[in-house]
Amino acid sequence: MKLVKISVFALGAALILSGCNEEPNNNLLDAPVPIIPSESAGWQIEDSSVVFAWYPVEGAELYALEIARDEEMTDYSFTKRDIEDTTCLVGLEYFDTGQIYYWRVAGSDGSEWGEWSDPELAFANPVLISPNEGEVFSTEPPTFVWCSNLIDGEYIIRISRDNRTVLQDTLSDTTYTVSDEDFKVFYYGEYEWNVAYSSTMSWSQPRSFEVEKSIDLSGTYFPYGLGFEWTYETYSFSCYKYDISESYDTFNVQVVDSFSTPEYLVFQLEYSSGSIDTVKIFGDSISIGLTFVYPSNDTFINVFNPEPNHYYTGSMTCGYYYRADTLHFYHDENWSDGYWKLDEYRLQGIGLVKNNKGQGEGWMGGDQYYEEERSINTLLFFYNGQDTVYKAEE
Repeated sequence: MKLVKISVFALGAALILSGCNEEPNNNLLDAPVPIIPSESAGWQIEDSSVVFAWYPVEGAELYALEIARDEEMTDYSFTKRDIEDTTCLVGLEYFDTGQIYYWRVAGSDGSEWGEWSDPELAFANPVLISPNEGEVFSTEPPTFVWCSNLIDGEYIIRISRDNRTVLQDTLSDTTYTVSDEDFKVFYYGEYEWNVAYSSTMSWSQPRSFEVEKSIDLSGTYFPYGLGFEWTYETYSFSCYKYDISESYDTFNVQVVDSFSTPEYLVFQLEYSSGSIDTVKIFGDSISIGLTFVYPSNDTFINVFNPEPNHYYTGSMTCGYYYRADTLHFYHDENWSDGYWKLDEYRLQGIGLVKNNKGQGEGWMGGDQYYEEERSINTLLFFYNGQDTVYKAEE
């Protein structure tokens, strides 16, 4: 009988304890609220680690972090239960490409753990790995690396400067190296890059890098560089009624300065007369207002591969096209009692070799008024800062 009494007492005590455990514990700490990473924010990389962060919970002395490969939080990739801060760096080696991860966090008052946060999707957008923020490139083209939770799929990488796209490409890899040819259009200044899934256009957080080099124009139709110098002969012709005059002269044009603004790469040209002209280049495009072919300095053409183009506006026609190895610009206007005409010819690696400009107006009836002016500039020498690489035939 004595043993039975003890057993009944023990059973009753067990039932009482079991009942106490079933009561909710209102003293548990609240679940922390996750900040990053999240489905919208993506990953933040620091020292080759992913930054996990959450808001603090009142009364918490420690935090526990769990990262799993499933939303049920059973297939763990990483766990840590002695975190004294509200951030934790988790090395990239804990994450596999093509794997989706979930994470949650809980706080402890030193005696027991509080509520867990709901599982948070670790990331959805591509995550940029390298180059690091603000990294500088001068001679070698940059290589871009990112990670993704896609097993298969295509990405779009976009490189921009001042909110204007300089280079964009589509690929299935998570590594992209700018080609030597494409790197030619990158000049001194700050650029930004980011990556998106082509299927959803869900973009990563952008990251900046810098380029410290001048654009190489030496092999183009616009070969500008410090110390470059051109010498021209000018033939001038004028006619007023029957009075005709002709003259010859020479002048020099030299690149005396080059600098970068937030929007343009700028070359300053100084003429032997002392006047200054400005050439503006944005990425792979050059402002050609300097040729007088177009009415606006905001007209741009590709500096490395100018595509032939033609414009027609009322009595005016203008444009440019190739004639053998020469790039020919033209501008013609005709009206009832006059005309305006300009032809320019450029060679690769040399630049402007001939400029033919003329205008006339008036009439020969009545008081016999007519006026005409023409000028032809012909290149005699071109010096590229080291050698004379062009000399006109005698």
